[in-house]
Amino acid sequence: MTTVVRVSIPLKVDPFDYSIPENLEGKVEIGSLVIVPLRNQKFLGIVTEFIDSSPHKLKNIYEIFENISLGEKYVKFLKWVSDYYHLSLGKVLEFALPIKQQKHDKINHPPKKETYIELTESFNATLAMNSFSRFSQKELIQYLDSEKRVSLKELKEVFKTRVKTVLPKLEELGFVETKEVSLFVTPQTSLLPSRPNNIHLTKEQIDIISHISTYIEQSKSYPYLLRGVTGSGKTEVYYQLIKKTIESGKNALILLPEIALTDQTVAYFLDLIDFSKIAIIHSNLTPSQKSNYWYQIAQKQIRVVIGARSAVFAPVHNIGLIIIDEEQDHSYKQSETAFRYHARDLAVLLGSIHSIPVLLGTATPSLETLYNVSQKRYSFGNLPQRINQMPLPEINIVDLKEKDIFIENTSITKPLYWALKEVVQKKEQAIIYLNKRGYHGNLICSDCGYVLKCSSCDVAYTYYKNDNKLKCHYCLAEMVKPNFCPQCQSKKIKHLSIGTEKVMEELQTLFPKANIDRLDRDVITSYSKMAEVIRKVKHNETTILIGTQMVVKGHHFPNVTLVAVLLADQALHMPDIRASEHAFQDFVQVSGRAGRSEKKGQVILQTYSKTHYAIQYFIQQNFDKFWEHELEWRKALSYPPFFKMATIWVTSQNELLLRQAVEKIKQYKPSKAIYSQPSEAPIYKIKNTFRYLIQIKSEQPKVIDYELTKLLHFINSLKLSANIDILVDRDPLSL
Repeated sequence: MTTVVRVSIPLKVDPFDYSIPENLEGKVEIGSLVIVPLRNQKFLGIVTEFIDSSPHKLKNIYEIFENISLGEKYVKFLKWVSDYYHLSLGKVLEFALPIKQQKHDKINHPPKKETYIELTESFNATLAMNSFSRFSQKELIQYLDSEKRVSLKELKEVFKTRVKTVLPKLEELGFVETKEVSLFVTPQTSLLPSRPNNIHLTKEQIDIISHISTYIEQSKSYPYLLRGVTGSGKTEVYYQLIKKTIESGKNALILLPEIALTDQTVAYFLDLIDFSKIAIIHSNLTPSQKSNYWYQIAQKQIRVVIGARSAVFAPVHNIGLIIIDEEQDHSYKQSETAFRYHARDLAVLLGSIHSIPVLLGTATPSLETLYNVSQKRYSFGNLPQRINQMPLPEINIVDLKEKDIFIENTSITKPLYWALKEVVQKKEQAIIYLNKRGYHGNLICSDCGYVLKCSSCDVAYTYYKNDNKLKCHYCLAEMVKPNFCPQCQSKKIKHLSIGTEKVMEELQTLFPKANIDRLDRDVITSYSKMAEVIRKVKHNETTILIGTQMVVKGHHFPNVTLVAVLLADQALHMPDIRASEHAFQDFVQVSGRAGRSEKKGQVILQTYSKTHYAIQYFIQQNFDKFWEHELEWRKALSYPPFFKMATIWVTSQNELLLRQAVEKIKQYKPSKAIYSQPSEAPIYKIKNTFRYLIQIKSEQPKVIDYELTKLLHFINSLKLSANIDILVDRDPLSL
């Protein structure tokens, strides 16, 4: 009797049924990677189940790919992800398997090196374009300009013979250079302070390590929140637990919130495990680099996987421990693609499937994680003191409502100027932090600090310039923009906006002899540029570092004695239910960069809202009171973590078609969930795409599932234009 299996292929198609040929009987299992025929081509797929029979005419599986099986538990994980995020298993696989789907007769193992064409610093798009007459040649230059770095193989596939005529000329002009890129990443050794030899564990560290080690040895599912103040030795706890895991013959996965932390994390573990047994996974790798690492992991050659959020899909064999560093960080949530998963939540799920401990480390836990602790779903441990007994930095608040507080024509206050001057004189270092998420959407009175908020939702209104109206993103309430402050009648109502470039110009004028650098997405366009900025800070070549989220996370700069939050209100008054939580976490995290060695640290926080509860609890370093306050109002207004949420995005580049589609979708009748009709997104147009959103809310995840299934079925029945995109975002973190 023929054995029949169901195979999922990394395409937007349903699974297909195939028969197992006689030569593969007994070798194929759930999780096997197989090569199968489809539409007269060969495709890579994964066996997801055995079935008794199939109504279809069956074709045979060709072969098991590289004798790789990802295992039944990996398939179970992918199926759960597909169901929860309402995304086809094929689309999940398309993301999870970094092996390019080939349309040739053979799917090849990638090479170990690849040739890349990279733009130089002297590249000038206008001069380059003027050097060629043909439009087809100019197209290639536009492509290079948009990609910055691209493989020679890819260029030849896209532009064929044009590559031979264009590249030599660009090289002659000094606009491009050819590089041989190793497909295995080598850490930046200049950035790697090794793990100290004279580490003495504290009693709290020993107790936590001993406790979790028991669950590693017994292979028991065990989510564990490790809360430790900045500099309390959480990384050493990770090290000791990884050591226990490796000694027990098992492997480990470490998730990091920021690519910039990869090198220093790898360095910390190099005396424990050879680099050849470590795989690095993050978005800055080339496709071939990702494939190479994935092959090594799938073929059981790797002991420790270290990476950003996508590393949660690495098929780690015999996994014994998962560590999520800075578990609260919102970068673990993918919010920019059709697949909007949360890596932290999936890591906890993975731990449950594999029956292993999952360690969530942070100084500032997310409310969702704390709620899980309160509900006894997670266990909890605490590291309340810095490892070197140094005190936490002193916190000073600068009230921006005070008269003559600013240095003339700058965003730098006088107290901050004098603090920076002292840093420069002592040859110490400072970090200036801005929250880049701030934008022109929210309004504040610069006389009294009043922020215009929705009375029903306690969330800042967003200003819509075209309508001259303020709108709430949650209940859709709106009001005409007032000419006077409702609280003090002042006319000084201003937008909250400040940028790193302007601040850098101001500081360069005030401190012309100081070395000043920026660390933000506008200037850090490649991993090498980011590594260079971090190297300069670590080697005391930078005096003042200005940055956004990238400076908050986990960096250890011993000579930094001053941290300044330039405009706390940018984070505090975002039109987002999590605004206060994220702001509080950022304040704590960035302040933790100061005074990490023998030199005392200080923090200057500039704000119009010094009485805001997040700032008051930050001054007191009273984390527990902040969480209690935040949870109380979240519960009162039916927000997460007490209620689950989902957002359905309806988008198109054709505004007329989109509005027509939205009118049809408005006919939908919701069932049990709290449901909001489609409305314009807070930022209505992004990258020429117009956006509407629908929000669903319920205490029960099953109700969300039911409502989503019903709504998506209704939308499918409308037969909308192919130019309309529908995207589901479970547990959204932003709008």
